Amino acid sequence: MILISHDLGVIAEVAETVAIMYAGKIVEKGSAMDVFHNAKHPYTQGLLSCIPVPGRTRSGERLGVIPGTVPSLVGPLGGCLFRERCGYAAPPCTLAPPYRSNAEDHAWRCILEDA
Repeated sequence: MILISHDLGVIAEVAETVAIMYAGKIVEKGSAMDVFHNAKHPYTQGLLSCIPVPGRTRSGERLGVIPGTVPSLVGPLGGCLFRERCGYAAPPCTLAPPYRSNAEDHAWRCILEDA
């Protein structure tokens, strides 16, 4: 079964494997446990920082925010599509991001080997 959702809490409860997409491209994929506990892509890290954690997030505490806006998908696209919103962006991000993976079948596309 494939489940598509913006609700990462639901995904964490029911999925064994997770693919995180940004602007129509998979930026990170792996076991739900590994992706949620060891996120490698800055977008995944940003998403996770926006979720309140029961027992850790205090009432009224500010949640994380991903700055900027989603890029227009009209016209030619190139490089890392998250680069305009990423705190780690560098000149190499204008090129196609490299595919990285570890021994646990956790893969991501980013210039950073371990964000």
